[in-house]
Amino acid sequence: MRCYSPAPQFRIFGSDKNTGLKRPVLTNPAWNVYTVPKRPVLKQGGTMEYHPDKFSDLASLSLGKKLWAFLTQPESLIRMETAIDLGKPAIEAVAGKLIEQFGDDVRVDRVKQMIGHMVRQIMESRGFQLDAQNVKVLQDRRLFKKASRYIDGAARTTKIGYVNRNNQKNHGHSGESGTDHNSFAYKLECLDCHYEYWANGTDIFQRKCPKCQGGLPGIVV
Repeated sequence: MRCYSPAPQFRIFGSDKNTGLKRPVLTNPAWNVYTVPKRPVLKQGGTMEYHPDKFSDLASLSLGKKLWAFLTQPESLIRMETAIDLGKPAIEAVAGKLIEQFGDDVRVDRVKQMIGHMVRQIMESRGFQLDAQNVKVLQDRRLFKKASRYIDGAARTTKIGYVNRNNQKNHGHSGESGTDHNSFAYKLECLDCHYEYWANGTDIFQRKCPKCQGGLPGIVV
């Protein structure tokens, strides 16, 4: 399905078969052409667990739990992923809703830092990668003046020759399905010890060598 809009501002088109909600992906900025994506959507309340690290005190409070539930609900995911498709910081798309739902509680600096920490975990779990930090927010600046921007990592990380941050090189996929949703199995090589193994395409960006870096075992192909 394709739709056209002269001025895309997180507008929603098409239908996601998993949630019934609608979400666009900008495929041609010059024409404002959108297509409906195929990306798994977390169920409301989140199916992944938040790892709070230095924010464990806040995350254990009612506010922390409600913020995590808010950020992982389908509508929030749709808004943040649309922002990414438009080249904007993900958090910009939900800032107004955060203020609307949580009021002054989310204006506290440390709470805002935790929200950013949560958003990064959510985005990386869905195949996005950090592109830049401290990007200036241009529209709704009531909550955040600067925020992190993400990019869809699938197109870049699945290319033959891609080397991730842990020095793992992609040698291409086998044509066989991996163990993750809609993912092929890719052959990776550790450039430190030259160990070769198979991994899901969705994991390439963060994979560590099973032999010399303590990474998880490769998947069976």
